[in-house]
Amino acid sequence: MEMIVHVVTTDRSWSTFVTAKKSSMKLKIFLCAEKSLEKIIETVDAHARSCTGQLKIKKITTRGHVVMTNLKCENLQQTHNIKWSSSPYLPNKEYLVNSRVNHGLICSGMLPSHYNRFVDGAGIGKIGKAKREKFFKSYKKFLQDECKESMSTAILEEVASYEDEKLGEVDIMTDARHGWRKNAKDSTIVALGDKTHKVISCQHITKSDDRVTQRHEKIGTKKIYEDLQSNDVSVGVHVHDRNLSINKFIRDETDATNQNDTWHCIKSLKVRLQKAASGPAYLEGKTWSFQLSDKVEPIATHIHWSIRNCNGDITTLRSSIDNIVEHYKDNHSSCHSTSRCKEPKYEISRTVITDPKAEKLLKDILRNSTIFKYPGDYILAKDTFYVESFNNVVNVYQDKRISFSDSQYNARSNLSVCHWNENVDRSFTESEKKPAMDQAMRDILKKHIADEAGVEVYRNYTLLSIQLAANECCSTAMPFVLLSDTFDLITLEECEEVFNLVEENLSVWKSETFYDAGKNYLLRMCNDLLRRLSKSQNTVFCGRIQLFLSRLFPLSEKSALNLMGQFNLDNITTFSSKSEEFKFKAQEIHMKDDVMEVEEGEMEDFSSSSTPIDYNLYRRFWTLQDYFRKPTQCYDKVPFKAFAQNADAVLSAFASSKLDDLKTSRKKLAMPRTTDSSTFFAKYLTSEKLLDLQLNDSNFRRYVLVQFLILFQYLNAQVKFKNAAQALTEENAQWIKVTQDKVYQLIRETPPNGDQFAKTVEHILTREEYWNKWKNEGCSSFERSPATDQTKPKTKAKRKWVGDDLQAHGRKTIKMGSAELTRLWNLAPNNMDACKSDKRIFLPTLEDHFADAMEQADPDAHIEHEYKLVHNQIFQWKSLRLLARRSPHFFNQTTTPAMPLPQYLDLMLQKIAKEIPQTVNNEEMRTDVGEEETIKEGHDEEDLKQGEEQDVAGDEEAADDPLTKEQLQLMSEKLGEDWKRLAIELNFPEDDLAYFETENELDSQRAFKMLTIWQEKEEDRATCGSLKIALKEVGLPEVIEAVFGE
Repeated sequence: MEMIVHVVTTDRSWSTFVTAKKSSMKLKIFLCAEKSLEKIIETVDAHARSCTGQLKIKKITTRGHVVMTNLKCENLQQTHNIKWSSSPYLPNKEYLVNSRVNHGLICSGMLPSHYNRFVDGAGIGKIGKAKREKFFKSYKKFLQDECKESMSTAILEEVASYEDEKLGEVDIMTDARHGWRKNAKDSTIVALGDKTHKVISCQHITKSDDRVTQRHEKIGTKKIYEDLQSNDVSVGVHVHDRNLSINKFIRDETDATNQNDTWHCIKSLKVRLQKAASGPAYLEGKTWSFQLSDKVEPIATHIHWSIRNCNGDITTLRSSIDNIVEHYKDNHSSCHSTSRCKEPKYEISRTVITDPKAEKLLKDILRNSTIFKYPGDYILAKDTFYVESFNNVVNVYQDKRISFSDSQYNARSNLSVCHWNENVDRSFTESEKKPAMDQAMRDILKKHIADEAGVEVYRNYTLLSIQLAANECCSTAMPFVLLSDTFDLITLEECEEVFNLVEENLSVWKSETFYDAGKNYLLRMCNDLLRRLSKSQNTVFCGRIQLFLSRLFPLSEKSALNLMGQFNLDNITTFSSKSEEFKFKAQEIHMKDDVMEVEEGEMEDFSSSSTPIDYNLYRRFWTLQDYFRKPTQCYDKVPFKAFAQNADAVLSAFASSKLDDLKTSRKKLAMPRTTDSSTFFAKYLTSEKLLDLQLNDSNFRRYVLVQFLILFQYLNAQVKFKNAAQALTEENAQWIKVTQDKVYQLIRETPPNGDQFAKTVEHILTREEYWNKWKNEGCSSFERSPATDQTKPKTKAKRKWVGDDLQAHGRKTIKMGSAELTRLWNLAPNNMDACKSDKRIFLPTLEDHFADAMEQADPDAHIEHEYKLVHNQIFQWKSLRLLARRSPHFFNQTTTPAMPLPQYLDLMLQKIAKEIPQTVNNEEMRTDVGEEETIKEGHDEEDLKQGEEQDVAGDEEAADDPLTKEQLQLMSEKLGEDWKRLAIELNFPEDDLAYFETENELDSQRAFKMLTIWQEKEEDRATCGSLKIALKEVGLPEVIEAVFGE
């Protein structure tokens, strides 16, 4: 067996994997037992301890699905031979693996031809026919014994299911199954208990018993009675599918009560009814009637009901069947008292029979039916559908298309009986209980909704499902399925009330139990609701749904992000596109204005604020909405030119008609106030009559001006999914810059509070740039892993370096003359340690840098050589710099003459690829200078005196004492007006001091605010020692004594 085995070593584990070659497809495949695998490992290990030679496979022999092999050790001193097989032996000298396969082959019902095709295709060896037959001969006796034991147990269980007065008597149902459809050689007659539904007797009848197959069922039934009598069991009620010979046998030769299957009888009746309900037109009224066309299934249901409610009385059954005709004639005097037709407001839903011919046809069919002629065979309402189900199980083991030998037929029948008795009416397993519970809960909910039980019932039912799911009584997704079903079947008003429950249980949905199972259900449910709702009429409900989704999913959930930068292209703003139509409507408005009566002063306000409106301005104004809807068209030359012309015209109109606070306030007072503010229309109204009012409305102006700013920001933004052609020219970019300044100026001039509104918009758009940057970088998670608390071991004091004399004990802030320099200098106690921090390592690893190049080097990638990264000059330069820092191959001497750079990088890629699996850490190479400094530093530390170590350690311990809130509160009261001096010493700028004064009234409050912010900003450096030094510097030793007692 040829194979390549790679061994990958890590710190403490070994793992192997095999790479198959194309020629390995013909390798021998076999089955191996666990014990044999342990044995070969034990043997090889023992050989390795006693001999230095290597074991080699010399010969492989196949025995069924087992292999035998010789492992030979060709040592120079002595030769070892080890024989091994992939299966242990049984006491009868057969292999365990082959016997297990034979067992599965027989018990599964698989045909020998199916087995041969399977093992030949898989190539896993084959058990010969002789071996299989030998195993079957010894195995069939066990099958027969198991079957007899199963039926004996079933008889005892069936007898125990009856009351004492029927002790030793059972009710049975029987049926015959023939080996094939006509003139079958084999027939199986089976008897099932009426209570347990288990097989209590199974008889195999062949043509050796009777050459006529039709008589096999009677012979088998007699044998069943003999078998039951041998077990001291008698038959009370015997049900079968109306075989006349069986009827006669039961009545004449037994004491049992004969009953026939109702389903078979009503099935034949339905066939006759169907013929009387439809037919050719020329026979209508003779052999069929249209008035019977809708009564086939209802009559069958009626007969089923009559059989089950006749109370074992023949006369009641016949009168009930006779009454079917009167019922469909709309005469309900003889109908049962519990029937719906007895209700006062009952209306018959079927065609009323008025035709005497239809009435006669129906009567003849009913009175000539078997159930009417022989009602005594049906009055107990028995059926045999369990026997029919058993026959389906037999079909698994005995295909009707195949003629089996007697031994094979009996063995497969025994398997069928064992399988049926083991599984019929068994209780649900744990894995089956939850689906059954889920379906039952959905059915109950459907009934509640059909009965219009109300919102409160739906809420309580959903809460119940949450408790059941939490206790693992139903599937975890069940509450979400019920909510989806509820929202699909109730009105929108009820949906809004039920959605309160969804919002209230947000913490439940986000819990570990429900989140993974229900997040997709909730998302689909909310999207379905949004599709049903109107964005204009149900704005508040839509907003509640969107807010719920934003609270449910984390901010980095990509399903809620517009990663591709797609636009809502369906949001089309329609307006009048014909100038003649616009002029006609304008003249009509003007004529109405002449006739309109207005109060004194009103026309003056209107005329002074109105803007001259013509079709050109109207068209330009509303055409802009198409560019706002689809900004990408502004990257094309012609559309951008049209957009610029329209924008200049509209902005000029805004600039020429400025608004003031007085005019806006008077219009607001004059506007009628609506009491209902729940309705909001999200679409612009583009009527020509409204344009003048819209241009003079401050809110409307702000809407349009902010749209300009959003569009400009998108055109200038670096969006990941923009293509190369979507870029602005210098001229267009300059126009956008100038126009953007003009828009901001118009926003500032638009009352009320124009300056404040402009700052707010600018701040929002700035935040939007951060959002865009986050999406471009792949939407990394905002959650940070908590920092692990690690106690830093105390180290020996180091020799002071240049600049250490500037640092005082207690981590005093060193002022460098500039706020930014002071911040940078005091970021860490030791600036060299800060520079060596892991955060300052920006070099990528070799694997990360060369990952794409390695993928391109794979021949399966089908990338042409000239388009690979190794031909990119920037990549070449970066690669050489990185190899010099991280790869030992860069400085290896070689006799190869100078080669092209792409070829050299390909060579490096091959070497790096071979090393990647063995690499544990790719640490940056250290220079000799760094090693010398480390050694020198160690010698210097050993030269320090013990007394100096203790002094420094004591000072550091005093400086590291944390500040408590009580100390800060006491210090704030003691500082008084001197808090400013301390704030300047602690490096607070003048702006912060002014902020503390405006936000707080008392000096103690200002001091406490300042100290709290200093403590949060300085973190570990905000200690008692540093604060004492600062108080000494500003000359406040009395505060130190009052607070720290020194």
